[in-house]
Amino acid sequence: NFEQSLIERVACRDEVDCEILQLLYEAGNPGLLPKDMQARLERFKVTRHQISRRILCMNKRLEKEFGEKAAEKRGWHWALTSFIVEVWGEIKSK
Repeated sequence: NFEQSLIERVACRDEVDCEILQLLYEAGNPGLLPKDMQARLERFKVTRHQISRRILCMNKRLEKEFGEKAAEKRGWHWALTSFIVEVWGEIKSK
């Protein structure tokens, strides 16, 4: 029984990490390219490389805590894992 707030507390260091997860959730199954996320996160002044590094760090923190990853590569795109989609899906349906 995981909740979105617990996942965000463990995985996210700051607002940018939370925004990355939210963008990936909104993108759905196909995911997003890092350069597309960069364009949407322009106000934070992060590069596409920093976005990929942040996702890898979030994966590392979640894997250490719960044994699950937040996002995975699908070709060049990043997409949320089914674990995160289930947690977010439960929140959206309430």
